[in-house]
Amino acid sequence: GVPDDSVRVVGGLLPELAADVAAADGVLFVDASADLAPGEVRVAPVSGTGAGARWTHSLSPADLLALTAAVYGRTPPADLVEVGGRTFEVGARAPYGLRIPRATFPPAVR
Repeated sequence: GVPDDSVRVVGGLLPELAADVAAADGVLFVDASADLAPGEVRVAPVSGTGAGARWTHSLSPADLLALTAAVYGRTPPADLVEVGGRTFEVGARAPYGLRIPRATFPPAVR
């Protein structure tokens, strides 16, 4: 399992997370996606190279990795797990109990 202090649940990726990312052995970003069918899961590696980092108060995973590299000189391996959502209306509740098969994740986080 993952120790509690290794999990960050955030509403958005902020520049302040760069220190945590730099200190990590690996990062797994999990996000809801309107581009996937509800419950569908897609996993892809994330790189901070070539990212058009805006370094504002709303970053993409690639932007956060690029900022981490610029400030701390390193980035850990990172993957983005996207899960298709059914509704994205304000106040809509996410279904609890969503199970993502362990085999879906990269070997480093299994």
